Amino acid sequence: MPASLSWLLEIFKDSNGHWNWPWIGAALVAAGGGIATVIRAIWAIFNFFAERKTGQAKKGGATNVAQSGQGAASGHDTNIGNQYFGVSEEYLRWQNRSHSEQLAAKDAQIAELIKMLLERNPAAAAPGAERAVGEAVESIAEGAEAGDTRLESALNLLKQNKTAEAAQLLNAFAEDKTARAEQDRREAAIAYRNLGAIAGLHDPKAAREAYAKAVALDPGNAEGLFWDGWFQLHAKNLAAAETSYRALLQLAGNGADGHQVFWARTGLGDIAVARGDLKAALAAYKEARSAMERLAGSDAGNAGWQRDLSVSYERVGDVLVSQGNLPEALKSYRAGLVIRERLAGSDAGNAEWQRDLIISYKKIADCNPKERRADLSRALEIARALQASGRLAPADNWMLGELARLIAESPEE
Repeated sequence: MPASLSWLLEIFKDSNGHWNWPWIGAALVAAGGGIATVIRAIWAIFNFFAERKTGQAKKGGATNVAQSGQGAASGHDTNIGNQYFGVSEEYLRWQNRSHSEQLAAKDAQIAELIKMLLERNPAAAAPGAERAVGEAVESIAEGAEAGDTRLESALNLLKQNKTAEAAQLLNAFAEDKTARAEQDRREAAIAYRNLGAIAGLHDPKAAREAYAKAVALDPGNAEGLFWDGWFQLHAKNLAAAETSYRALLQLAGNGADGHQVFWARTGLGDIAVARGDLKAALAAYKEARSAMERLAGSDAGNAGWQRDLSVSYERVGDVLVSQGNLPEALKSYRAGLVIRERLAGSDAGNAEWQRDLIISYKKIADCNPKERRADLSRALEIARALQASGRLAPADNWMLGELARLIAESPEE
């Protein structure tokens, strides 16, 4: 054995010449695992002691770290005792802190990516889209970090807001998982839910197909049922939407949260309206409203839940109007307006909440002939303010002309 290596090994022996396993273990822990890393760590230790030994020799031969069996293990060499053991502990603390900081930075980057995708893709306005897209991006990022090149490429495309290109890679990834679905159906379902969330930003048809596959693979997953119902309903596939929504309600309190239950009941109401069954629609909407009143009441500061509650009041009002019950419809619309005015007042820059106000004033005007002109004028004022600030969506430009026409046709009050 080379003299230098023999000298190095003596470092890890005690005063009796026996192997000091705690020191060896400490060296391995400090190395952080991995044979290559361990070798580098041992080499660093070797260099440290070699340089130290050289320095001592130049000073006239200070105590050798291995002489008389009194090296690091004995504690007699004060330069290697608690002082250097303390450095190792400090290094480990630094390493843990550095790792935590890296994780925090990574989380911040993912959060920024999710925010960008939601802001730049109008289709992300669907209820719960923020959570779905967020979970998908986090899952994709985890897969990319684990070494999957397709998910790494998909993540890079998402950073460029190239959602269509990213969806193609996610589709290939999901199909590959499906090929092994019998071995891991749940993993394949996750892949399709990720695909659905990203495809939903630009291609509702692709999203609908992805979520349908996810439900077929994992029919007990609430998130998959929720989104399958949503996209099937908007494609007017009423039977398929109803199947998913009713299955979702079966998971209430056992996988499905209150927000999902609210939208499942709301979806069933929408299905009943599409079928012309106003009685069933009103019952479903009232059940949804009751569910959301409980949920919003448990957290008055949750703006999203407050907004959803205003939606339930609006849906109930719509059915009452269709049934010819304008006084009760007006009560429901006004209850929703109170919530929307509060939300809009808390964040004047939220264009969606301003748009909600326009819709509320318009529907109240339709039920309230005595104040119709004033309500329509208020709606037009908000629409013009949105247009002036550049926040009126192109798809909503019709509001300006329509409201102006209705005001002109309304009698003076």
